[in-house]
Amino acid sequence: VKMINSLVKPQDTEFDLKRFWEHSVGTAIIADKLVVDRLVRTAKPLEFTDYWIGALLHDVGKLVLGFFFWDWMSRILAHRVAKGVTFRQAEIDLGDVAGHQRVGQLMLLNSDMGEAAVAAVGHHHEMPEPDDLLRLLHVANNLAKAVGLGTLPGEEAEFDDSALRELGLDADGVQQLREDLEKHMVQEIRTVVANC
Repeated sequence: VKMINSLVKPQDTEFDLKRFWEHSVGTAIIADKLVVDRLVRTAKPLEFTDYWIGALLHDVGKLVLGFFFWDWMSRILAHRVAKGVTFRQAEIDLGDVAGHQRVGQLMLLNSDMGEAAVAAVGHHHEMPEPDDLLRLLHVANNLAKAVGLGTLPGEEAEFDDSALRELGLDADGVQQLREDLEKHMVQEIRTVVANC
């Protein structure tokens, strides 16, 4: 977090870096909890580096758009508010020219990150060919939204039913996870982000 923060200048944009990190760090910590506490069922063990870095950087495309293409980002945000749609839907409505998933995926292609993690970053809202890593990032991302970690007003969690089913979750299980996270982890996550 500190390394990436040192590369950008928050005074040059209206992008909310704290909200970005709250959501990103929250998603990574939630993904780790789901795996370590065996709260989800996977076909085979997931590599820590794949799910941790994938979850932490799943929205890195928003960071790029927010700092280097603020005019485009502000159009997406304005459309989101005006139409009452999610950030992702606003991107799609505006032609999906430079969607945050694809920008993040392109940015990470030349990194030392695993191929599966790069693909999961590029598709964490859609499930074209889902695997356990993509499902985990999708669920952790939406749980972070469900508990209000770094979300925009009106930004709701949208769980894919097949992703939940394949991970051994249902609506009741998600609700229980949400309550446990709100009670035991949300404040801790906010404290971690504030310290960074």
